[in-house]
Amino acid sequence: MVKVIILYFYNKTPKNSGGIMATFQFETKNVSFKPGQSIAGALFQSGIYDVSYSKQTKSERGAFCMNGDCCGCYVKVDGHQVLACRTPAAEALHVKR
Repeated sequence: MVKVIILYFYNKTPKNSGGIMATFQFETKNVSFKPGQSIAGALFQSGIYDVSYSKQTKSERGAFCMNGDCCGCYVKVDGHQVLACRTPAAEALHVKR
């Protein structure tokens, strides 16, 4: 049995932003994002779906609920553990699993 999950993302980009992109670093990759976008949204937009990993099973995890309830998207941003779905992306962040 194959399960298909379809994710819809709310675009929080301000109307006057003009689609200007900025970047942050996720491990060794530069990730582009639009102003107002969450870290998880920017990672998904860039094709990175495994944003975190399970401490118990050591397996990769993706964001599940995208609203902070499941805690599946914990990442370290500049050394602090945060939820990627609830944290706005910003220029020059250093994000790690």
